[in-house]
Amino acid sequence: MNKLEEVKKHGNDTGSSAVQIVLLTEDIARLTKHINENKKDVGCRRTILHKVATRKRLQAYLKRTDVGTYKKVLELLGLKK
Repeated sequence: MNKLEEVKKHGNDTGSSAVQIVLLTEDIARLTKHINENKKDVGCRRTILHKVATRKRLQAYLKRTDVGTYKKVLELLGLKK
């Protein structure tokens, strides 16, 4: 089963915090692979930092509002904190 499907609240869920965290994590992994192959791509490096900061904010919000979903998302994605 897809990680995204596990955290969706309903079939068309694209905006909940948990879904956004999963999508950002997938983007960060993809961009990290790219930056390892293209060391001088400064724009990509900046984009990764922006996405990491956004994910961190969303995680803090999710922890404040729904601890159960927060723990589920961290375990599913293998994130710390």
